[in-house]
Amino acid sequence: VNTGSTYATPDQPVTERFQTLWIDHGVRLSGDATAFAVLPDATAAETETFAKDPPYRILANTPDVQAITAGSLTAASFGPTGGKLPSGLQVSGTALVALRIEGTQLAATVCDPTQSRSG
Repeated sequence: VNTGSTYATPDQPVTERFQTLWIDHGVRLSGDATAFAVLPDATAAETETFAKDPPYRILANTPDVQAITAGSLTAASFGPTGGKLPSGLQVSGTALVALRIEGTQLAATVCDPTQSRSG
């Protein structure tokens, strides 16, 4: 855990491990159909309803790219080799991308979660 100040700034990122999250799903998963959704504070009944008709569609679920679309939002996580979505969005390296279309406007958010790229 961090020592000293516990607040990160743009010039002083928090780099120590502070939390671990995992899902114990066994040693070997079979098939390509395994996907998880995080539903904070959902009841068992809400989770069951969600599972029957999820409000999103999986666009990619590979070791390098995980992406979904939900309404006007497309969100994707790209690994170190980047990747390409069926929509044509292509990324050359590690990135988190969110795209939202509202009318004729496209809002895009892109970040490097490693904070190691420059330029």
